[in-house]
Parts: sequence; structure tokens; C-alpha cells
Amino acid sequence: SFNEIYIGDLKSEDINFTINGEIGFGIEKRNQFGDIEFLTGPMYRLGYVYILDTRFSVYPFFGYILGAQYNWKSKLNIGMELIPGISLNYNSSIISPSILSANVSFVNRPNFFITYKFNKS
Repeated sequence: SFNEIYIGDLKSEDINFTINGEIGFGIEKRNQFGDIEFLTGPMYRLGYVYILDTRFSVYPFFGYILGAQYNWKSKLNIGMELIPGISLNYNSSIISPSILSANVSFVNRPNFFITYKFNKS
């Protein structure tokens, strides 16, 4: 996904121009046990930040999807997903030395969702 382009404070002499974005995909495997379906599989992401004449960062991420959904009605599902993983971060800046770091983290807090299956006509 392409997140944003930001141009801020155009009235000053210092124009702040920022571009950042991410691209990612996951391979999800589903195992059905009665009305509960377990979701697992790897997830890959690559993100970047560019601030004009100041900083460039790139951060690849590898995670593993852990989730479950309950088939509440024939067309309605309620579920939760959590994606723990590891990311590398490379920051290059004109005002400080380049830095390479690693983090163990979650992509987000637990993600709760509701899905509805529509019939095809």
C-alpha cells in the first residue's frame, strides 16, 4: 500500500517533503474445527520513508499470522488476528551516522474483525 505524501509548512523557507509507504503480502492457511477456523501462515512487508534531503529509511518485516474466526452464522464470521515478527531497520541521515537495528514486535495490536459472505447472483 502507498501510505502518504506529505508537504508541510509551505510558508517557511524549510519545506518538509515526506514520502512513505509499505508493500506486503501473507500466505494464510486455514484449518476448520467445527465452527472455529484457525488462520496461520507467514507474512512479509517492506516499508520505506524518505524525507527530502534529510533521511531515508527502509524496514523489511517477516511475521507469522496467528488467528481464529468463529462461523457465527452461515454468512457471518467473527475473528481475531495477531502477527508477531521481526523487522530490520536501516536509517540513513545527513545529520547522524547510518543505523541498522532489529526489532521483535507485533505488526499491530490484536486485530478484531467481522466478515460477511455475499451470495453471487
